[in-house]
Amino acid sequence: ILRLFGSAAEPAIPALIEILRAEEALTRQLTVTTLGEIGPAAEAAIPYLEVLLEEEGRIGIQAANALGKIEGM
Repeated sequence: ILRLFGSAAEPAIPALIEILRAEEALTRQLTVTTLGEIGPAAEAAIPYLEVLLEEEGRIGIQAANALGKIEGM
């Protein structure tokens, strides 16, 4: 639901970055999607998302998509 707020969710970004460290794949996937939907305001998450690009499977693809949205590509 947080992702529906777009850039208005900016205050939640530090907490979302912490959630990216969760072991549960689904939790990280949902967090990555949320950061992407927040868009350029989630710029602080870029280094953490770049690390996730190295992971196999869905999370790496979602990280690439989120980075594209954050970086405005």
